[in-house]
Amino acid sequence: MRTRVLWLGILALLIAPSAVLADGIIGSAGSGFVAGWVPNNNGTPYWNNASWDGRNANIGFCMTGTGSCTMVSGAPGALPTWVGNTTTWAVDPNFYFSSSGGNGSAVLQAEIAGYAGFNIFGWYETDANGSAIGASHLLFGGPASAGAVATFAPTAYYGFFLTSPAGTFYTLSSLSPSDAGNQHFAVFAPNSSNSNIDFWMGAEDLRFPNTDADYNDMVVHVSVAKVPEPGTLVLFGSGLLGLAGILRRRSLG
Repeated sequence: MRTRVLWLGILALLIAPSAVLADGIIGSAGSGFVAGWVPNNNGTPYWNNASWDGRNANIGFCMTGTGSCTMVSGAPGALPTWVGNTTTWAVDPNFYFSSSGGNGSAVLQAEIAGYAGFNIFGWYETDANGSAIGASHLLFGGPASAGAVATFAPTAYYGFFLTSPAGTFYTLSSLSPSDAGNQHFAVFAPNSSNSNIDFWMGAEDLRFPNTDADYNDMVVHVSVAKVPEPGTLVLFGSGLLGLAGILRRRSLG
């Protein structure tokens, strides 16, 4: 019987750390991640356009390392990308993120933009419905260059913004005062679930329609730590107490 209890305690310890809350994307109806895209400047997905910065320089070429764009941490590959329609791969004009309460970090990977010395990138607080913008928080200012690192502690719901001489643009584009309805961000993640806490983001700093829509003007790699669910912590603590009790009885016996 003691052996069985001991194994149950060990199993609780093994299972507990894997049950976690995680950051994820909240988007429009029909949105989601799609894989299998190829950087070829054909406009599908929506960020796959010919760049004014040189041959094969849009965010897709940055991600795959197949064009003239290079990133500090190297090319992560053709990771699934967030779109508004998983059939047509059209843009999702409004998306934001949910947070489990973990701390985050951001690495500025590349800036291929005439406004590189002026662009400002950061995150903003929003509500559960993504219908309002709260306080904004700076991550990278104009003087920042590729390789810069910033840390942040996101609120329960949050998004990202880019301010350039052309205006301020939000992942919730309906709230962008100068370019509502046009998405200035492209997001890529390691898998196609809504539990990603590690993603790459490319931004477009020109106002539509006078833009090349290449999303390489600022490329940032963001990661946010997972936080165990309250129930998981209880299970983990129970496992520790159970093991401690078993070991104590054995030492006394």
